[in-house]
Amino acid sequence: VRVNARESNHLAFNWFSPSKIPLSANSCSKGESSNIPRAKGKSKARLGLEGHEKMVLACGRMSIAHKGFDILLEVAGKLPKGCTLVVNGNVPQKLASMMPPNMLATATKTEDLPFLYSAADLFAHPSRYEGFGLATAEAMACGTPAVAFDTGAAGELIGKNEGGRLI
Repeated sequence: VRVNARESNHLAFNWFSPSKIPLSANSCSKGESSNIPRAKGKSKARLGLEGHEKMVLACGRMSIAHKGFDILLEVAGKLPKGCTLVVNGNVPQKLASMMPPNMLATATKTEDLPFLYSAADLFAHPSRYEGFGLATAEAMACGTPAVAFDTGAAGELIGKNEGGRLI
């Protein structure tokens, strides 16, 4: 089973014909589009983040080798004053100890993730490898632009800079 066009091309080049491999693209479970929160202020208040003027969000299992946590650390050091990099997910203590003051680790409940995505001004996804990149799709479904490495389905999700930027 392939989850994006990039995987199809890789499999076709190396082993199989894409027509013989079913495409099973992930989707984000957003329910009714009217249920997706879009008001940043209300979303921040619901999550106790109202003190953060501007927010860049990253979600997922944090690791350096795979998920690019080292890049997030570098980005946090370059953000303008008043901007917080919120990292949602499991952050090992060793990595948490490396976080600068403008970086915040959270563990948001699944049902509150749409509010977290809506509270953010930008979604960052620096993964070095992804099969799909569901968090990018979820952030974009909530109206938050994404910046992502061109891995997994990021190119298909963002398109020609229509929902953010590929780097």
